[in-house]
Amino acid sequence: MPAWTVCLASDDVDATTDAVSAHGGTVLMGPGDVGPVGRMFVAADPAGAVFGVWQRGEHIGPGVVNEPGGLVWEDIAVPNPDAIRRFSAAVFGYRYDPVPGAGAGRRD
Repeated sequence: MPAWTVCLASDDVDATTDAVSAHGGTVLMGPGDVGPVGRMFVAADPAGAVFGVWQRGEHIGPGVVNEPGGLVWEDIAVPNPDAIRRFSAAVFGYRYDPVPGAGAGRRD
């Protein structure tokens, strides 16, 4: 099935790879250099959703965000969002707040 792979930023891809494994994720492609532009790996969270992790080198990531044609919103649909929130908080340090007016259970 075709899919996009969202890459999340990390200051230390190797440490993040270890954290993914330690918190129930699966590393699908181990960390490696992408020439001088950066370092990355690909993993799946405990629900099986695939994502990449990018450590900047010469390329920092998206050059256009929050405007037409740029990256604006990423979303995940999983059967147990609380488990993925715990995973993401442990691996990336994310925190989640209710989105006003979005309905029960919607977090940002």
